[in-house]
Amino acid sequence: MAYQGISSSLILYLTKKLHQGTVTSANNVTNWVGTIWMTPVLGAYIADAHLGRYWTFVIASAIYFAVRLIHRIILKQEASSHIHCRYSNN
Repeated sequence: MAYQGISSSLILYLTKKLHQGTVTSANNVTNWVGTIWMTPVLGAYIADAHLGRYWTFVIASAIYFAVRLIHRIILKQEASSHIHCRYSNN
């Protein structure tokens, strides 16, 4: 579902907001789609050949929770800086 939402508007974002050319943005979208389709294959190979089911789950969960924690910290800092700026002008 997220793939469909992002892929439908990614080229517009790259051309309008990031001011990339049409060819460059189309190339970036193609690279992104290729990465999206190849990442599960690479993950399956690593899981089956090297890690096993348990360690794959543990490592993937640790990465997921670390990214969520970092994202939460960044959003909290941005929110506090916006609040500080809003009230410091009064």
